[in-house]
Amino acid sequence: MKTELNAIQPKVVFRGSLFFASLYIFKVGLYLTGFIDFSLLLNLLGFTAVCLYFKHKYLNKLYRTIAVILTFALFYHDSYLPSVEQMIAQRNNLTDFSLGYIVEFIEGFINLKMIFAFILAIIILYFSSRFVRVITVTYVLIMATVVTPDDFFKNIIDNDDSIKVNENFIATKINKGLVEQRGNFTKTNLQRYLETFYEKESERKIDFPTHLRKNFKPFNIVVLQVNSMSNKDLYVHNAKEHAVLKRFDIYLSDFNSATTDKNEATLRLFDAVCGQKSRDELLKDNKNCSLFRALEKLGYSGQYLFDRKEDNLKVAKFLQEKTVFPLAKIETKEKPNQLLSTLNRIDVMYEYIEAQRLEHNNQMFSFLRTTLADNVRGETEYDLILKNFLLNLDKFVDYLSGLPNDTLFVLIPADGSALQGDRTQLKGVKEIPSHTLTNVTAMVKFISHKQRASAINVTSPTSYMGIAHLIKRAIDGNIFYEDNVMSNLALTEDLSQTSPVSENEQAVFLKFKDRFFYKSASEGWTQYTE
Repeated sequence: MKTELNAIQPKVVFRGSLFFASLYIFKVGLYLTGFIDFSLLLNLLGFTAVCLYFKHKYLNKLYRTIAVILTFALFYHDSYLPSVEQMIAQRNNLTDFSLGYIVEFIEGFINLKMIFAFILAIIILYFSSRFVRVITVTYVLIMATVVTPDDFFKNIIDNDDSIKVNENFIATKINKGLVEQRGNFTKTNLQRYLETFYEKESERKIDFPTHLRKNFKPFNIVVLQVNSMSNKDLYVHNAKEHAVLKRFDIYLSDFNSATTDKNEATLRLFDAVCGQKSRDELLKDNKNCSLFRALEKLGYSGQYLFDRKEDNLKVAKFLQEKTVFPLAKIETKEKPNQLLSTLNRIDVMYEYIEAQRLEHNNQMFSFLRTTLADNVRGETEYDLILKNFLLNLDKFVDYLSGLPNDTLFVLIPADGSALQGDRTQLKGVKEIPSHTLTNVTAMVKFISHKQRASAINVTSPTSYMGIAHLIKRAIDGNIFYEDNVMSNLALTEDLSQTSPVSENEQAVFLKFKDRFFYKSASEGWTQYTE
């Protein structure tokens, strides 16, 4: 009889778990406050799975182990942490992180308030379980996510091509010269917008003058590319109001560097006569789009200097193969300042000054490149390097101001430090060329004995073509001629605008209406959550 009763007893029972009920309610809370995504179907299945128990002792242990692993895997899936594919792709970067950096990252990622909230959820459920059915409450809360406002939905793209973010949004402001953004947030519209952007950019080109005016007053052009100094970096480190940054005449404060690859950023600068290219097109021979070739035709010579010795050989050769890049390297005495010496880098501003003392060039295009955050993992170290750079930049501007020749000085940050990270991308990782990494402020200063009128800030979206446009106008307008009255406002009027689209080897990133999206090689379009 006992055997018969055992035979008819169910081999699987369904009962609640206080811990897992608290965990799923906690996840709903995180979702509603925007900390994580929430897949309704997967979470329903996941919660149901952890409520099942097998009668067989060893089978139940195996099942519970698998269920627990899948539960936390689902938690990871719903988080805004990088995908496993992204982590694997960046494994070399991650293994380079020091123990101190890893500890700092964990401290920054773990939210103690959320941990206390989870513990509180367990306590509340424990005492309320005598009066309510915990499983029922959990299921109701999970199902309630269906009717939450659209702003709570972070999983943007589903199988029917619909992106559930502000679907009724209508663009009310169309910037002149920019690609119009039509339709709802769907991956089809995003792809169409990207293709239209590159198609339109391929038709754009700046026509430089073929000869100089008879009364043209020659001037040097110095371009300093600074890697790892985005607008966010300047804000976080309270450097936006630094004295030297107030000395410029023109600010392009919504400048898109278009990549997180410093070599590709340099290549985009030297191909700035044409519109922005896709990465595939960028890496082809684009000598017809060369900014330096246009300047050479007007009598300019060229020279360059990178802050890393190996870059002065390898990277220079790469650029010379892809575009018209100067052949002459600035000779160095290798006496960098103490801070850069510890980082085994050349002080490019110091070396430029030393070279100029030996020979006062005229109509020389000089390209300098320096990096602030390579192999720098901590905020404190970066802050020291940034402040030191700004002090040296101030001295550099002083030196240029004391030269007998006039100088057009251009400062272009190439990307951000990535030391803060966000919900989608880890600290120290630049796989996705996000807005916080590529949104920078390019600055232009006309250095001569003549004082220019008040500075102007261009807030419309610009990129490298805007720099080429300014250089062309400065030459065309004979900007340093004594009787020239061209104002900063006139120089920047109807300046070339470029929609914020960025691309590197791993991903494409763009802004569509009021949202950011990215697409990697292995995945479709996804909203980028900062």
